[in-house]
Amino acid sequence: MATIKNLTPHALVLFAEDPAGTVVGSIGFGRAARPTQFRPVAELPSEGVARATTAVETMGSVEVNGEQLPVTKTVFGGTADLPAPAEGVRLVVSLITANAAQAEGRSTDDLLVVGDAVRDAGGRIIGTTGFGAV
Repeated sequence: MATIKNLTPHALVLFAEDPAGTVVGSIGFGRAARPTQFRPVAELPSEGVARATTAVETMGSVEVNGEQLPVTKTVFGGTADLPAPAEGVRLVVSLITANAAQAEGRSTDDLLVVGDAVRDAGGRIIGTTGFGAV
């Protein structure tokens, strides 16, 4: 069994779909939302934050009410604070970070991204039902 470390900025609550579960929520958003019930499985606290590095480039400007407002583009580079792969350790990171790791040539076999989001009645994300890979 692998150790899972959460390198996102927030605690990550893991849920299993369960008709007898005590948490009412949905998977999907808007018309695609599928209401269901969930059972909490685990909560992974944040153990630091791995990020994609970024740079902001000015692409030009647009005029709004007589003012020139900048138009910028965020360019993603490599990664920051992402540990090297270690045997038996899986790292939960953002999809942007996983993609940056892949682009810089790092193996992504140990990286996990958040899977299907579980939303409460107000549409706020409260957890996930699993993980995805890049």
